[in-house]
Amino acid sequence: MLLHLATLTLILLNEVKSDFISEGTWKDMKNASIDNPEEYCKNKNCIVKCCPDGHVIKIKFGNFLCHPLRIDYSEFNKNITWDDSLRKTNVSYFHFIQNDRFSDLNPELSFKFELLKNGSMMVDGSVKERLSFCVDFLSWKRNTKHKLVFQLNPEPEQDEDAKNLFNVAGMLISSFFMCLVLVVYALLPNLQNIAGKVLMAYLFSLSVGYILRALQILDFVSTLTVSFSCSELSPAFYYFLLSSFFWLNIMSFDLFWTLRGQRKCRDIHRQGEGVKFFYYSIYAWGTPLLITLLVIIVEKQELYSDSKYEPPFSNCFADGFSSRLYMLLPIGIMTLINCVLFSMTVYNIWLIKRNVVSNNESRNTKKQQNRFVIYIKLFILMGVTFTLEQFPMAGLVCYILLNSIIVLSGVFMFYMFVCKKNIILMLCKRFNIQNRFVDRQRPSNYSCVESSKCSQIKSRYSQKSSVKSVESSTLTTEI
Repeated sequence: MLLHLATLTLILLNEVKSDFISEGTWKDMKNASIDNPEEYCKNKNCIVKCCPDGHVIKIKFGNFLCHPLRIDYSEFNKNITWDDSLRKTNVSYFHFIQNDRFSDLNPELSFKFELLKNGSMMVDGSVKERLSFCVDFLSWKRNTKHKLVFQLNPEPEQDEDAKNLFNVAGMLISSFFMCLVLVVYALLPNLQNIAGKVLMAYLFSLSVGYILRALQILDFVSTLTVSFSCSELSPAFYYFLLSSFFWLNIMSFDLFWTLRGQRKCRDIHRQGEGVKFFYYSIYAWGTPLLITLLVIIVEKQELYSDSKYEPPFSNCFADGFSSRLYMLLPIGIMTLINCVLFSMTVYNIWLIKRNVVSNNESRNTKKQQNRFVIYIKLFILMGVTFTLEQFPMAGLVCYILLNSIIVLSGVFMFYMFVCKKNIILMLCKRFNIQNRFVDRQRPSNYSCVESSKCSQIKSRYSQKSSVKSVESSTLTTEI
């Protein structure tokens, strides 16, 4: 029997309001229209079927569609249900009716549910009223297995589109400020050392990831028409999001390695920066690519034992469990590695400050320490944003909180890396801008501090023991 081979799955959304129920097209199993479902089911144990008779639910390109397939629904009538007092009772039949209004937004899988004989459902300790959910079989794995699916219609929220658009606006604003940082660093060659290039790669990955996620959310907004599918953007979004965390990992490692070399009195050669950045790029671009390709193979070949482990590409990361599984595993590993590197960096800073013997070494250590503080802020900021995105958000207040953090992340990065005297002065020189601010800063700061030639002159008169830290100082002068 089909039901003996099937696994019962529950897809839960929000409950619908009674006035929303009547908006759907109600029919009986003979396709006869039902004007008032409440009156029609007054003396019947009605269960709503999601798809028309002779059809079942099938997932295609991230959407739940009705697929032609004949199923013997008499198997469903043999389920053991409960009465209103939660005592087991055998119900010989349910009366099916149809409604074409059901949604696949934010499905959550659950295996603990019980049907009550009046057509309502007990799930997670609460009762879902009848006519607020629909039931159907799910065609899965090339029609070789079928699952009995219960799916609740979502509660319509008047501010749903507003929250989605607010989410999109937050990501786009943050991406705009990140792109401004990229433009500034692209215009100023002095900023394009190893640390600057790593920062540019990090901001590029994060801004592209935000833009792709914003486009995915736009696909969810019913009032807007887009020419792309949300599921088509999922692999690219996944790749760039992972890349941003891998570049953040590179930042942590590069700072640790620089301080380790300084502590061990190793010379750092400029000519090796290109090779180092090449290896960094292989790691930060290549590893996420391999992970993304692996997840795509798992999805296309259906290499998962249960639908709850299905990669979240097809549902656009709407499935909370699947999204957290495929997101938190690699990013959690990166976060753990970053914590270890940050701890080792703190230890190196402590050792260097304890053994510092010259003013140049002291200044260089201070610059590396400032760089460390900036990376810690980035790490915490992105960690908070990512953590909030991985858990269900309820209400407009939570959306405002999350998007405020997202918007501030881009603004915060712009302030840290662009809104500085030395950067502004370099921009003024780049575009030959003369004003009071430039004239006031030039004698004491700009003419001697920011000029690479002046830095070379200063280094000639420094102690021989400080030569090893000149390049390390250059790496963090702008950052």
